[in-house]
Amino acid sequence: MRHLPDVELVQTPEGLRYLLLQGPDTHGVSQSLRARGVYEPNLQVLAGALLQANPVAEGVVLDIGANLGSFMVPMAKRFASLQFHCFEVQPPIYYQLCANVMLNRLGNVTAHPFGLGRAETEIEVTLPVYSEEINIGSFSLSADMRREVRGGEFKGDQVKVKIVNLDSLFIERVRLVKIDVEGLELEVLQGAAGTLLRSGFPPIIYEAWAFDWYAEQKRALEAFLIGLGYRLMNFDGSENFIAQHPGFGNVIGLTAE
Repeated sequence: MRHLPDVELVQTPEGLRYLLLQGPDTHGVSQSLRARGVYEPNLQVLAGALLQANPVAEGVVLDIGANLGSFMVPMAKRFASLQFHCFEVQPPIYYQLCANVMLNRLGNVTAHPFGLGRAETEIEVTLPVYSEEINIGSFSLSADMRREVRGGEFKGDQVKVKIVNLDSLFIERVRLVKIDVEGLELEVLQGAAGTLLRSGFPPIIYEAWAFDWYAEQKRALEAFLIGLGYRLMNFDGSENFIAQHPGFGNVIGLTAE
C-alpha cells in the first residue's frame, strides 16, 4: 500500500476510545462515533437482549465484517466473560480494529485479517481512497454490490484478500453471530453450517437489502436459514434482521415479517 490515512483519537461519553481515520466519511461509522459516540445502537440493544435471553458464563460472539469495531468494542466491554472473534478484510481498517482493541484493553477479543465465505480462496480487490471516501462501511467484496450501489469499482490500492470458511477454524460454543458483509451473507453462512450445528444454532443478526437487484439473493439467503430451522424476523423496520432457532433456547418475541 502506498500510504495509510491520517488518524485521530476520539473518546465517547461512555469512556470508550476509538482511533478514527481522518476524512469525510460523512455517511459512515466514523462520523457517527464523532457526533454521537455510538454507531447503530439498535444492534447493540438487540445483541444484548439475545445474549441475555440464554445467558452463559462462557462462549463466543462472532463479528463478521467488524470494520473498526464499533459493534465489538462496546459489546466486548459489556460482556467481558465472552470471547469475541472479529473479521475484517480491509488492511487499514483491520489495523484500526486492532488499535481499538488495544485502546479499550479488550483481552477477550481476537481480530482476524481475512474474510469468510463458502470455501477457501484468494481474491484481488481495489480498496477505497480512505482520505476521500464518504462511507467506508460500504466497502464490499461483492461485484454486484459495487456495480449496483457504488456504480463501479473503488479507486484506491489493489490488495489480495484471503477468504476461508468459518467451519475450517473450528470455533466452538458460539452464542451469537453478527454478519455485515455487504451482500455476501449467504456465502458466509454456507461456509459456517457446521459451526452453527455444533453450537446448537445460535442467533444471527444480519443485513438483507430491499433492492430489486438483490431480491433473488435475499430469497436464497432466507431459504438457506429456514432450511436450517431458523425463524426470521425484522426488528426495527430497517434492512437488519435476526434469525433465531427454537432449538437454541429462549426466543425473544419480535413481530415476524
